[in-house]
Amino acid sequence: MREFQPDYRHVENAARNREASRLPLYEHLVDFGKIGEFYHKNWL
Repeated sequence: MREFQPDYRHVENAARNREASRLPLYEHLVDFGKIGEFYHKNWL
């Protein structure tokens, strides 16, 4: 496995509201109500 190499550009892109080049490993703030709304609108 490769050793983790931090990249400041990910933080800069987030600050500039640019699309992420990869998904985060986890999300700190999850609003399950909004997730339910999303799935309800997109799967029904």
